[in-house]
Amino acid sequence: MKEIHAHDILDWIAAASEGKIPAEIVKWAESTLGKETTYYTCSRMGMDIHELIAFFVSAQKVITTEEGRLQINRQRMCSH
Repeated sequence: MKEIHAHDILDWIAAASEGKIPAEIVKWAESTLGKETTYYTCSRMGMDIHELIAFFVSAQKVITTEEGRLQINRQRMCSH
C-alpha cells in the first residue's frame, strides 16, 4: 500500500491560487495516487483522503472560502 505525506497534498492545493473543492481533491488523489493510498502527517498515520481533508480543516491547515473551496492557511503550515 502506498503512503503519501500530507505535505504533498497541501503543495498540490497551494498550486491552485483559487483553491480546490474537496471533491476535486478526492478525485485527483484517487485517480493519480490510487484509491488505496494512505496519508500521514507528523502526528497521524493511516488516513484515507477523506480523513486527511477533515484533518486539514480541523488543524486549520486550510481555510474554507465562501464558495466552498479549500485554500492553504500559510500561517499554519510547517516547513519541514
